[in-house]
Amino acid sequence: MKIQNLFILAALGACLIAPAARADDRPLPAQPTSAEHPGSAVYPYAEIKKTSITFQGRRGTLYLPKEIAAGKKIPLIAFGHGFKVPEFTYGSTFRHLARKGIAVYYVPYDTGASDRNFLRMAKDFS
Repeated sequence: MKIQNLFILAALGACLIAPAARADDRPLPAQPTSAEHPGSAVYPYAEIKKTSITFQGRRGTLYLPKEIAAGKKIPLIAFGHGFKVPEFTYGSTFRHLARKGIAVYYVPYDTGASDRNFLRMAKDFS
């Protein structure tokens, strides 16, 4: 019992000391300014196009740069979201990627949070 109490006390002490040991007054680095950098707020495409489409029987939302040159190929991300997490939660990420020139296809779970057909849901992304 005494060893368990010492362990708990040591764990609590570490929790109190660790934040102080990591405290740092250095400023955060500036956001990248190159349009090619994935973290920059400089976008090659000013606007996006959000379209509802059906692919292999599943309704989803496709986020694209609004104006793409005819015949230009861009990468596509088929996005599988967290369970019970709605599309709007990821909206800013999807818009960021689309403005960087990356298409995003979001497929929601079709029967809501009680959907227990996990094999079918897994096949959505295969």
